[in-house]
Amino acid sequence: MTSSVTDQQLYDGVVHTPDYTLAPLVLSPYVNVSDQEGDISGNALPQLVNLKWTLLEVGGRKREIPSSGDAYFSWEKAGGENAGRLKVMQKCNARKCVDACF
Repeated sequence: MTSSVTDQQLYDGVVHTPDYTLAPLVLSPYVNVSDQEGDISGNALPQLVNLKWTLLEVGGRKREIPSSGDAYFSWEKAGGENAGRLKVMQKCNARKCVDACF
């Protein structure tokens, strides 16, 4: 997993946190595949189907993140080089973090 972190910071009097509403946090999963015979190796993410991101909300609830149409999240569907890339456009801090599963 790789990510981007913005230079824009918010300060609430205690901690500095990135402002992802100005420059979204981008999480890019990486899936490496290799077999014993060596026929298949490398990044398999563009070939995967049925990709899904799930948000773990407060209280243990789980919510599937749609690939588009959400005010705080968007991600690219299967089939391309950027498949599964999640953009987080929500303010996050130490008291209100975002837990997402790929």
